[in-house]
Amino acid sequence: ERLVSAHVGDSRLYLVRGGSLTRLTRDHTVVQTLVEEGRLTAEEARNDERRVVLNRAVAATAGYAPDLAVHATEPGDRLVLTTDGVHGRVDPAALAGLLLTEASADDVAGAVADVVEAAGADDNYAVLVVDLP
Repeated sequence: ERLVSAHVGDSRLYLVRGGSLTRLTRDHTVVQTLVEEGRLTAEEARNDERRVVLNRAVAATAGYAPDLAVHATEPGDRLVLTTDGVHGRVDPAALAGLLLTEASADDVAGAVADVVEAAGADDNYAVLVVDLP
């Protein structure tokens, strides 16, 4: 009935429910901060070279405070975790289209990987798709 998330960095957690996609995490990047301050648009952020500069990350030598959250879940929810190698290469609308399909979790993950590869993956990437019963 609940999902507990602890997040730090620029991987993203999404929830697919009832035909809509909701991002549950906030990137801990310089560019995300600039977007929130109104100094960059989301489109400018996608192409800004600083998008990979983290202002919070897991590291052995640095302290960090993860964002902790509890999310209500419902039967049939789809949870999707992506690294920046996915959401940094795939257009947000295209990614949403892939995640919102009725295909199985395995097929969706494979389709996302195919799109990343076709876009010329220049970073490591991972996608995890979990459908709740």
